[in-house]
Amino acid sequence: MKKRYLLVLPILLTLTSMTGCKKTTTDLKGDPIEGWDPELEYKGDLDVFMYIYGQEGMWRDVGSGNYVASDIIDGSQALFFAAATEFKKIYPKININVISGNGLGYTPSYTDNLQNYIESHNQKPPHVIHHVSDVPSQLESGLIADYSKYTDNFPLYDYISDDLLSRFNYGGFQAAVPYGVFPMGIYINTHLVENIYMEEMPAPTAEEWTLDALDTIISSAPTGQNGRAGVIQLYGEMTNFIAPTIYRNYVDGKEVDLDTPEVVKILELENKWARDNAWFVPTTNGSTKHPNNTEWDNWEIGKLFAGDYAKVQLDAPYNIGSNSQLAVLEGTQDHFDYYPYPAVDEDGELTLGTMFGALTIGNRCSLDATGKENCTAEDRAAEEAAAYFATFMVSDPRSIKAASEIQWKRGSDTDSEIVTGAIKGFPVLKKTDENGQPYALPSSLEGVTDEYETQMQYFYDAYPTYTDEKPGMAKVVEMYGNGEYTICGSAYYPMNIPTATGGTQSVFEEWNARYNYDAAAGSATWVNAVRAQLSTWSDNINSVTERGWSYLEEQMRSYYVLPEDWNPRDRVL
Repeated sequence: MKKRYLLVLPILLTLTSMTGCKKTTTDLKGDPIEGWDPELEYKGDLDVFMYIYGQEGMWRDVGSGNYVASDIIDGSQALFFAAATEFKKIYPKININVISGNGLGYTPSYTDNLQNYIESHNQKPPHVIHHVSDVPSQLESGLIADYSKYTDNFPLYDYISDDLLSRFNYGGFQAAVPYGVFPMGIYINTHLVENIYMEEMPAPTAEEWTLDALDTIISSAPTGQNGRAGVIQLYGEMTNFIAPTIYRNYVDGKEVDLDTPEVVKILELENKWARDNAWFVPTTNGSTKHPNNTEWDNWEIGKLFAGDYAKVQLDAPYNIGSNSQLAVLEGTQDHFDYYPYPAVDEDGELTLGTMFGALTIGNRCSLDATGKENCTAEDRAAEEAAAYFATFMVSDPRSIKAASEIQWKRGSDTDSEIVTGAIKGFPVLKKTDENGQPYALPSSLEGVTDEYETQMQYFYDAYPTYTDEKPGMAKVVEMYGNGEYTICGSAYYPMNIPTATGGTQSVFEEWNARYNYDAAAGSATWVNAVRAQLSTWSDNINSVTERGWSYLEEQMRSYYVLPEDWNPRDRVL
């Protein structure tokens, strides 16, 4: 495994060494950039197995140029088509096939379709895997391969953010590359705050943007009064990021502590908001309309917010794209901003969460009965080609530019609109080079001097409601670029552990179900009922956390050749 410790971060190719790069064209190799694109021995098909909502089927050789916009009906699908088109120019003898395993009605299930693929391909998984399950679960089943076996040959890889990569690194085993990075904060309708309710919008600083300031904004709009509400609904993840002893402790390897004044303060605010200010409220078995909500159903949340009917949206950070689009359609894009999570008080600090997906590569070199890798030269060549395609797709300027320009059809209906661009989130690249300076890559467009900012501009172009021209979003972008964020969740950490009865237990299972506990959030007894459980729930979280890491290590040792002193908690890049 490649060892590149986080404390020492040399970038293998400096800008000085890049100035001599030049393009070469050959019949065999297409149009690679010398010294940048690796020489790949593999020739043939690379299958991408992915999730496309409501779609089941296969699109062969999607980089061939033989597909039109109406053939592509999903933004994530469009990303693969765009990347494959550029990849084909470099490696014309590699064909990227896209397979969606998620049919209408989900029968057979996505998992069943994946298993059917493996069984029909001599027990070999797909070459590239998108959204099958969380990365720890893929590791626990031996499904995926280690990128670090190949990345020494990929200069591009060294420009991907070490911090993002580290979330998929388990003792030096690089399980995935990140893509689709979305900030996790709070949507604010600043137009309602400042022009309708005549309130002063706090600046996005820890001194002004506090829980009390958020409460002032939400509490001044009772549900249904003048057809509006303070907030759409509660969002449990907010507390996990704001309270310093929950996710931040978990990520740092410290014990999680729910029984703190900060957590109790947020519980009391959530109780009040659910009772008086939300369009939708928790029940003991789900969610329902607030008694004063006689107009909106939960499938209309996007339209509700874009139409100026709520001051705040706490949830759905992954919907920043659709929220932006809906606001543009409503003509309200100037009404909104996106803020980091507030400080607990003026002595606290702002918090930004970050979420992103993973591209994994199928493990084609599984262990035989003697514990040795059962692997051919072609298997290794296929893994290497898959690893470079995934790396190329999420970060190379040629791929990201193509993603910003590709045309696709939003949905499978005959009257669905044709849209341009399929940018998915913030750049995964480092903001600056090893000298702290902006940089261009050998594959950057001519004239580009700052590749990170160029890719960030694609985000602004795709999501015009949320740009750095607005103070909250500018702070979010600043925090992201400086690495001032928290990343936590089952996508990155072993939080789902099998039980003896065949089910699974989640690390935060009891705590994350708190809104439905007792008589549910918003009831008179809820805060005290939850407070009485905080100490017990903390102990359970810490106990299950240890089991999760132990299970991950046990399973990985059964599927992979690993050093005796290997520890999955280590982040070794």
